[in-house]
Amino acid sequence: MEESIVSPWFVYLLFNIDSFITVLVIPCVILGGAVLVYYIGGIVNAAAITGSHEAEKGQMQKSADNWRKVWKEHVRYLIPIFISALLLATFIPNKDTLIAIYVADQLTWKKVEKTVEITNDIKNSLKKDAIDIIEMVTKNKTEPKK
Repeated sequence: MEESIVSPWFVYLLFNIDSFITVLVIPCVILGGAVLVYYIGGIVNAAAITGSHEAEKGQMQKSADNWRKVWKEHVRYLIPIFISALLLATFIPNKDTLIAIYVADQLTWKKVEKTVEITNDIKNSLKKDAIDIIEMVTKNKTEPKK
């Protein structure tokens, strides 16, 4: 049995790689938004504590501390996941890049030389056929009709 030119798994990968990258980008967007909400919430809490009366400051400080505690626990896990998904989505090649990599891998000087040789053979064959047709047409024109 001959080896196939293109592996079926490679074709499968080509058609599914963009979906996989999309699956990685979606958590990046969600996690990035969560981290942004965390920092905005911290800024809002800090501004609220600064602008509040002394009686409310203690309660707001507890609320802000609780906010930080809860979010620090979640962000501690979210940031590595965010960075991992972002790096994977960035460095996994898309379908066009995979095709280019495959073509570059298959393209060798030996194959290029063989292609040039075949092309020259075809060109010479077509040239010979064209000359034969021209000679046949001119021969028919010069002969008197009977």
